[in-house]
Amino acid sequence: MKMELKHMKEMEDGSAICELELDDDAKRYLIEKGFIEMLQIALDKDPAWWTEAEEMKLDIIASFGEEI
Repeated sequence: MKMELKHMKEMEDGSAICELELDDDAKRYLIEKGFIEMLQIALDKDPAWWTEAEEMKLDIIASFGEEI
């Protein structure tokens, strides 16, 4: 997995603008981690929204990932 910082500019408010070079494995890793975090936040706010239908959707999405 390749994650390389190419350029970083620190802003006055303490944030930064970064340019990264990522290979496909790194991109997939970051997207998966972000997706999992997003689901966890939603579950923490209201676990009742997660239904069997949502579980089936996730299984469908996961099956596409196996083909990549």
